[in-house]
Amino acid sequence: MNLQEEIVTYFKNQDRHVTVKVTLNEASKTCSIDLKVSGRGLGGLASFKNLKWLSETLKTDDIDIRDEYQNPGCDTCDHGSSTEANIYCKNISV
Repeated sequence: MNLQEEIVTYFKNQDRHVTVKVTLNEASKTCSIDLKVSGRGLGGLASFKNLKWLSETLKTDDIDIRDEYQNPGCDTCDHGSSTEANIYCKNISV
């Protein structure tokens, strides 16, 4: 299993409803993890435990959560609601 698959699997094991996209750029020493959860917020996906796992896996403590976006969905029933965020890791050593 390569590193991108490992990160996707890790987050999918936390919440099977999450959509995960990982972009790893070894030349610029960055890793971008896009998370999207339908129907609710990110919850534990952005927990200290998960960020610590990323820090240890990518050997960096230069991690930011950015571009958080909430789509409220339907005005009366929340259908189509989702939360998205990007976890951006710099100075990685893989």
